[in-house]
Amino acid sequence: SATDDYSPIIVRLSNNYLALVFASTRSCPQSCSNHNIFVASSVAAYNDMGVLPAFNTPQVITANASPLNNTTRWRLAVQPSGTSIIVYAQSPGGQISSTGSINPVSATYINVGASLNPITEYMCYTNNLLGLDAAGFMIAANAAGTQTYRFNPNSVSGMCPTTGMTNPKLSTGTHISLMRQTTTGIADGYIVSNTAGQVSAQSVTSAGPRLDWLELGLKANGLIATGVSVMQGASESGDLITFSAATAVGGQSDMYVLQSPRPRNLWSRYVAYGTQPVP
Repeated sequence: SATDDYSPIIVRLSNNYLALVFASTRSCPQSCSNHNIFVASSVAAYNDMGVLPAFNTPQVITANASPLNNTTRWRLAVQPSGTSIIVYAQSPGGQISSTGSINPVSATYINVGASLNPITEYMCYTNNLLGLDAAGFMIAANAAGTQTYRFNPNSVSGMCPTTGMTNPKLSTGTHISLMRQTTTGIADGYIVSNTAGQVSAQSVTSAGPRLDWLELGLKANGLIATGVSVMQGASESGDLITFSAATAVGGQSDMYVLQSPRPRNLWSRYVAYGTQPVP
């Protein structure tokens, strides 16, 4: 209750171990204060049966061996690459930056050099970070929250393309998380969460419904979502929803994993297989 632990994202590595990335105001031996980014690796491979293994002690990401100590909450996205991960991070109004490729298995802090690396696509890096798409590209929304852009973070094209992302509802969220295509029957279906605790089903072209089944379930337990993410296992049977939640909007969050309903069951309650979501 003394710390704000939020926006948990779990990704599966090529060896079936898991990496957890989250932001927190917790303390650390490196003198953490305010908001920092932590990484934890699982102690065992994930068996794809819907029960997470334990995780090692979370380690803080540092620059020049010093915590980032951001004064405001981070937005996060995580890209697995073999047994390594790339963490994309942004503070409100700041630039989208990257840790570069890091090893999530660590017994001490994870140093990324002198600083986080601003992404190369300079026409896009001040837009609001939302997440990653099916191909692993960044997805960002402009500050006005009306247009969503999808772009390669390593591009130097000098432009910020929309590439068919015409659903403005995507840009009103704070985090989007990709659903498995074989689960939804469409290429780009996302669970989207926002600062008001609302969770919805969206695609790149179609605005969808709020997932009130999830919202009401949290409310019945005195909680409101502050960040929702889909963890994709090796197969659909291993997919899980992880989330952070607080007792009130703006309150401090804790992190959870939802064992039921699974992502497939939650999505299919609102959106038919192979069809675009509708309000």
